[in-house]
Amino acid sequence: EFLLVLYKKEATSTPEQVVLLEYFTPQFITSNDGEPAILLRRYNSELVSSRVESVMLFSRDPRILRGWYDVMCKKCMPTRTKVFGIPLDDILARGDRGAFRGIPLVMHACISFIRRHEKGVKTKGLFRKSGFKALLEYFKDQFDGGQHVDFERYERSDAITVAALLKLYLNELPDSLIPSFLYDDLIACQAEEAIVIDTIRSRVPQRHLLVLRYLCSFLNVVASHSNENMMSTSALGIVFGPCLVRKDDLTPIQQLDDSQILSRVAEMLIRKCKLLLPKEQISISPVSSPRGNSKDLQLRLHGRGGGGGGGSGSSSGG
Repeated sequence: EFLLVLYKKEATSTPEQVVLLEYFTPQFITSNDGEPAILLRRYNSELVSSRVESVMLFSRDPRILRGWYDVMCKKCMPTRTKVFGIPLDDILARGDRGAFRGIPLVMHACISFIRRHEKGVKTKGLFRKSGFKALLEYFKDQFDGGQHVDFERYERSDAITVAALLKLYLNELPDSLIPSFLYDDLIACQAEEAIVIDTIRSRVPQRHLLVLRYLCSFLNVVASHSNENMMSTSALGIVFGPCLVRKDDLTPIQQLDDSQILSRVAEMLIRKCKLLLPKEQISISPVSSPRGNSKDLQLRLHGRGGGGGGGSGSSSGG
């Protein structure tokens, strides 16, 4: 057993509380005061009797805090199946347990549901509205617990909530889908289309590039219904710009200054999703999804390095 022992004061020998780490999920967050912190949230109240629902940990040294987080991720129970807050490469390395044809299961499940939903991509405010918070947290816990999530079983499940779950997954990736080491270069490009596309195609790992293309192809479909959902490529760019590529330690002023360029980059990737992978590196053929939906399409990588498998996507918009 791995215990987190909490003391009220440094000199106190009697612990205030003892937390059994294997029943808690760690999450690296920014507190309301703008300070980095670790939030330990009880994973499932039915598994253990405890009056502790959550614990917030702070440190004067962010490096120490990150070290704590790395250790806790190895000791907490959901780590074996946890998907939110886990690096993309770790998810893809799980094979069929973490991804479907190279696409993280949570992304595939969310996008497939939205496409099948009665209103789906035509839903007004898709990705802009926040959805039903309690259900959003429940779905997150289910995915992190390694459970199969069938959104259609839940009466209050709708495209807005599932879209919010997809956005939450992307925001909680430890490194953004476009790796953070490219942030400064993309900002310096000033959203110059040819430079941005070339930079991403040549420097983003191909496994990530396939996931990025899958997402942007879907968002292209969403934008094609902007007359109904009010989510044009420009509106989607504003929503997804900050989560497609991020950089830590930016001041609020820097984030504000960069936001317009990031929005334009995201808008460009949505419009030009076909250019993210050259035709000679992709073949598209019908496949069966986990639910047997023959309308799903398969993307396979060819050429330099392959990048590890393929992914499901849509020919609509790329």
